[in-house]
Amino acid sequence: CLGRGYSQPDKKMYPHATDEYLSQADMDEIICYANEKNIEIIPCINAPGHMGAVLEYFPQFRYTDECGRTSKSSIDLRSEEAAAFAYAFVEKYVKYFKDRGCHYFNLGADEYANDVEGMGFEGLIRDGLYGEFVTFLNRTAQMVLDEGMTPRIFNDGAYYGCDSSKNATDYQLNPEIEVYYWERYDQVSQVATIIEQGHKVINTNKCLYYVVAVDPWICVTEEVAGNFDRNEFADGSRVEDTESIGTMMCIWCDDGRDETMTTDEIMRATLPIIEANSGKGLKIAVSACLLGENCKYNGGNNYNEKLAEFLKGHEVVGVCPEVLGGLSTPRQSSEIVDGIVRHKDGTSVDEEFRKGAKASLEIVKGMGAELVILQSRSPSCGIGTIYDGTFSKTLISGDGVFVKLLKENGIRVMDVKDI
Repeated sequence: CLGRGYSQPDKKMYPHATDEYLSQADMDEIICYANEKNIEIIPCINAPGHMGAVLEYFPQFRYTDECGRTSKSSIDLRSEEAAAFAYAFVEKYVKYFKDRGCHYFNLGADEYANDVEGMGFEGLIRDGLYGEFVTFLNRTAQMVLDEGMTPRIFNDGAYYGCDSSKNATDYQLNPEIEVYYWERYDQVSQVATIIEQGHKVINTNKCLYYVVAVDPWICVTEEVAGNFDRNEFADGSRVEDTESIGTMMCIWCDDGRDETMTTDEIMRATLPIIEANSGKGLKIAVSACLLGENCKYNGGNNYNEKLAEFLKGHEVVGVCPEVLGGLSTPRQSSEIVDGIVRHKDGTSVDEEFRKGAKASLEIVKGMGAELVILQSRSPSCGIGTIYDGTFSKTLISGDGVFVKLLKENGIRVMDVKDI
């Protein structure tokens, strides 16, 4: 939606003026395309604030503070009817994105009622409603967890004011919620407070923001992106890799007027910035055979020169689930037959494949891998395409045993042929 999501006649901004909204069919198409490119979609349905476009149709659910000021962007958590509407709204899209194979769901939870009072969490505390906000987050996070996904939120609403005036445990959020830490202002908690409460954090430092607007309040430059330290957070503290699970760069439109940039202009402006930031070393796990290790079933390897060039400058660990599962090299070729991994002579090696997949997953998690690059078509490592179990080199749609486990754990995978 345009601008803050609600109508601003003084700025000639109306959220429905362009009719450029994504239908469910549009979203299905985007998710399908992303899957083909091994891109993980992480949807954000922001609540209970930043709901301006929705509340244009349901103004009776808007929050009015004790001073009589009405927020155009935020749900009134005191109203059972409004809260029930917000819960149902979130639940609908949690189920929708779960059914499309998503592993994460961003609940937003930032900038509640900031259109009436700076950052409206101060008003929530003054009105005695911050507890209701925490309850809302925990309940919606549980919806996400119940569908087998991981919930995420932005940091400003998490433990607001708890660095000084309140004990954070009084407002404990479910520790399974992962937190995008983007800013520290007023009484927003330090990143250390959030980590102490058991949460994983993502460095979403606002210095990496590229805001599209007539008068943008921040636009990251190529130099800033290239020099960005992913361990330095917006509150000035440093967080070790064991506590931070990644970095996020943000590009969005704060202003939908005609004078702002076109899509092509945005792409041309931001691509060098993205490349400057993504050029920093990643943690990548790779099928060991692709690195030249002779662990292939026939005793050879699948060394890939193009991949070797791609991996320069990154932290790389090789894994071979079949060897880790106890199988020797060389060995008979294997395929998945009616859900069971078997040698060509019919002997089941399913237990070894699954044992090796679990061992490999522990290595991937242990290094904090941000990407796993795998050998095509393998009964362990095949992504999207594997052999059909007839040992006739016939291909079918499907994933290898290790790949299924990686996807279940929300870990990004890539077929080496897509490098």
